[in-house]
Amino acid sequence: MIFRNIISKIGGVTVHVRDIKKAIKFYRDVLGLPLTRYDKKNNYAEFATAPVVLGLHVGTPEEKGREPGGATGISFQVRNIDETVNDLKARKIKITSPEDQGWALVAELYDPDDNIYLIYQEKE
Repeated sequence: MIFRNIISKIGGVTVHVRDIKKAIKFYRDVLGLPLTRYDKKNNYAEFATAPVVLGLHVGTPEEKGREPGGATGISFQVRNIDETVNDLKARKIKITSPEDQGWALVAELYDPDDNIYLIYQEKE
């Protein structure tokens, strides 16, 4: 049996947050991501992180298992991890010091809801 591709690409990922306005401020003003959509009614925001859209959403009590905090499984590549980490630490953002993982230098970045992202610089 031959299967055809059902999914052509990942269009976006959504991270759950507690306060959409506070989250927008962090992702837009601290990380510098362009805000492309804000849906106040549905407590949802989107940021351009081509080729995948990063969405933020405040869940409702009915949405079990979607609480903020913990590993997101999302990583952001940077050109210079030392500069990035130093800049974020100077702005009082919670981020770990870079560690050599063999394939890359990697740090963990925490947003205001303690969602964890990997920040990495590939080794040349």
